[in-house]
Amino acid sequence: MKKWSKSLAAVLLFLSVFVGLLTTPMTTEAASSYTAYVTASSLRLQNQAGSRYKTVRTLYRSTAVTVTGKKGSYAKVRYGRESGYVQSRYLSKFRPYSAYVSAPSLNVRNRASTHFKSVVLLRRLTRVTVFGRSGSYLEVSVGSRSGYVQSKYISTFRPFSAYVNSPTLSVRDRASNRFRTVTLLHMGAKVTVFGRSGSYSVVLVGSRVGYVPSGYLGNFIPYGAYVTVSSLSVRTGPSTHYSVIRYLYKNTKVTVYTAGGGWSKVVAGGTNGYVSSTYIKRGSPPKPVVKVQPQPVVYKPQAAAPQVQAFKVYSAYIGYDNLNVHKSPDTQSTVVMQLRERTKISVIGQSGSWVKISYGGKTGYVLKDNVTTNLSDFNLPRPSGSQLGIDISHYQGTVNFTGVKKSGISFVVIKASQGSGSSSITDSYFLNNAVAAQKTGLSINAYHFFTAATISDANKEADNFARILNAAAKKGVKFQNLYLDVETSNNIPTKSLKSTLTNNVLAFLSRMRINYHYSNLGIYSNSFYFNNNLDLNKIEAQPGQQRILIWLSRYRGESTYLGPGFSADLWQYTSNGTVSGVNGAVDQDIAYFTTYTN
Repeated sequence: MKKWSKSLAAVLLFLSVFVGLLTTPMTTEAASSYTAYVTASSLRLQNQAGSRYKTVRTLYRSTAVTVTGKKGSYAKVRYGRESGYVQSRYLSKFRPYSAYVSAPSLNVRNRASTHFKSVVLLRRLTRVTVFGRSGSYLEVSVGSRSGYVQSKYISTFRPFSAYVNSPTLSVRDRASNRFRTVTLLHMGAKVTVFGRSGSYSVVLVGSRVGYVPSGYLGNFIPYGAYVTVSSLSVRTGPSTHYSVIRYLYKNTKVTVYTAGGGWSKVVAGGTNGYVSSTYIKRGSPPKPVVKVQPQPVVYKPQAAAPQVQAFKVYSAYIGYDNLNVHKSPDTQSTVVMQLRERTKISVIGQSGSWVKISYGGKTGYVLKDNVTTNLSDFNLPRPSGSQLGIDISHYQGTVNFTGVKKSGISFVVIKASQGSGSSSITDSYFLNNAVAAQKTGLSINAYHFFTAATISDANKEADNFARILNAAAKKGVKFQNLYLDVETSNNIPTKSLKSTLTNNVLAFLSRMRINYHYSNLGIYSNSFYFNNNLDLNKIEAQPGQQRILIWLSRYRGESTYLGPGFSADLWQYTSNGTVSGVNGAVDQDIAYFTTYTN
């Protein structure tokens, strides 16, 4: 009985195994499903694993599917509510993404090497889909074509259009203002941004590529407008609290570059400023309608044609620095050249409020208010005790400070540094300039160009500035005052620019004072930044600090007779000065003090 039971058990065990083998499917189920992507241009999803089976649907490149199992060379997949089989070799776990060509041109090859055939040539900013990698190459598709490109020429940065929101903007060949200018842009110029490098944007202007500070670009599309009231004030800032630069009259054309909060930033002639948006209208001014009254026909003897007097040509001087000269008497017309303050020109004609000028073989139009026949208009107010100075950097090269001092200059402000860390710059002429200037008895001052976007960056920039100053001090240089040059937004969002930039400046000044014991500190900027992007009241109200000096950049052509709306200790009044001992143009300054007080 026991023997028979054992035999029966063996038979039952055999049958159960056999039946199990018959009912078990040949597909190996994955321990866990995963997402994969189609790499072929098109791929059949079939109801069974084999080429002869029915197609459920066609899947296309970069389509995401869920792999749930495998059967031979086929993968079992799920796509939406449908399931089926596809060839495994046309699936990849690499997640496709969009990218853009960053090189001027780029070959797409049929294999991952320069030895192989070029399938297609792509131009800069062409959008591609990346769906694989092979060493230093990426597998990409463009339309119906696919192949391999070198990954270093592909960027995930999505290009976009932007517009210049400053009067002029230098496009440089590297991400710093110490490098060569590739081209000069004017307010409203359109560029394509296709990369970032610190606080700079990589831009495409026509066929040229270069770098510009990101803070001087915006996404507002400029447009033409005209004044709708008899007289409209142009102000230095977006509020009636700001000074009036000039007045515009009814139907005057303007170009609007930014708008918000009831104010528009406009350019009219050579003037940049803010006007109330209520009193301008998009488009061109209406043409005047002249009503002709019928008159009785009366015979009159024909009079002799009046003699036209020829325009009397005269010499004059440009009264506004970096003034645009237009092709016709209209701010919307092409800019044919840009002239510096005090440039001598010939006035050869007049059209309403515009004069036609000639310079260097070229002619064009400027507003009559922006030229003067009297050089004394450029003379500075010189109260008792004021001192004259210059500020310099590597742009001036080697300076003869003996000649500078003999020309009546009392002090010099020298660029020492910019930024921090990998983006830090030490001015190559700083140490030699500081040592040489001190030997002549000039008062030595230094400045640092500020690029910090955070308090941490600000502290690092202060460390960098102090390090360079200490190196000069070891050479015997004694500094009277130190300035922080604040004139870029450093990629800080517009909504928080004023508060963030102010806090960053305070962090820099505090570190210089507390960590390095420098007390004679100041800030350099223009009137727009001082009034709009820096909280001077907060900066000046910090406990335990010596009074912060204000160094204002505001040139003679910028209606300086109106005053900036706050007290300044030092005034940079021109960027086109001529001083003995300095080659070319130089920034000139006047200090309205002889000693500093707490």
